[in-house]
Amino acid sequence: MIDGIYDVAFRYTRDARWEAYALSHSAYGFGDTLAEARKDITEALALLVEQPENRIRLNEYHERLISAADEHHADVWLRVHHDADPNCALSRREIVGKLQNEPDAWGSFDNGLSLNGDIIVLACLPDDILGDVFAQVASAHRLYLAVPYPNRLCLRRMHTNEATGRTPESEINIASFNLGAGSTVDDFIRVTSADHNHDATREEYLVA
Repeated sequence: MIDGIYDVAFRYTRDARWEAYALSHSAYGFGDTLAEARKDITEALALLVEQPENRIRLNEYHERLISAADEHHADVWLRVHHDADPNCALSRREIVGKLQNEPDAWGSFDNGLSLNGDIIVLACLPDDILGDVFAQVASAHRLYLAVPYPNRLCLRRMHTNEATGRTPESEINIASFNLGAGSTVDDFIRVTSADHNHDATREEYLVA
């Protein structure tokens, strides 16, 4: 029997508890600790897909609140992949500092909400596979990307046909870039940065 690998987001809430939700399945978990939430979501997934718990593998994303809701915007959560590589994990966590050092960046997160009714910023590295990002956009309907480079932080907006508050007449379909199956986030950043007549941070990119 082949183990199933499931993308799961773990959110550290205001009341110092953990919530877990599968990105592509209707499964949820809760706990006072991360370990408890892991166990709970694993049990929920095992019941949902009718597999033993020892066959369930989690591909984890951790979410932390980086800006609480106010009269101008909803909660802003930063989603970070739980990398086994400590260097990659550190690079993703450093995005928080980069965002705080670029106050103008927050204006890029005003293009609508995710399926959860909040704003989710996905911390990406340039060599992340673009297809994995698309899968997360599909589950959330709308994500904002933050990609660190040595001298700058690149921001992009992505959403699907199911996203609320769309303006289809101004969208750019990502399929029009003809990016291959093995394309990376860096490939996407480069192709969207090529047209200097447009501000790529303000464009709406459609994942069809």
